[in-house]
Amino acid sequence: NYEETTGVNIHDHIVEIEVETPVTVAHYVGAWKGSIYGYSHSLDDHAVARLQMKEEDHFIEGLEFAGAHGMSGNGMGPAVTNGRAAAKGVLDSRKEQKEDYRLVSGYMKLADMLNRRKGADK
Repeated sequence: NYEETTGVNIHDHIVEIEVETPVTVAHYVGAWKGSIYGYSHSLDDHAVARLQMKEEDHFIEGLEFAGAHGMSGNGMGPAVTNGRAAAKGVLDSRKEQKEDYRLVSGYMKLADMLNRRKGADK
């Protein structure tokens, strides 16, 4: 149980939980057969273009995007990197709230551990 392990109450702060399947992904994203690993980059949608548009895409303070189609690219590895960047963005906008910091920093430590393990497997 995450709350018991970390001592952080998240249950009372969950407003909505969304569950999706490959059928959901195919319907809303248009991904072939509901692929969660992203699409091929084109010249107008590569890492440099995404970085140049980052500020334009950030119009709600404290709300960040994390997932397989994020700023650092598509797929499983970039999803972890995108999650870490989203966590850092939230932390930077809410540094004064220690409970949020403990929760998100736990996710960041997990992402670092997974990235190190991935590098060791190569």
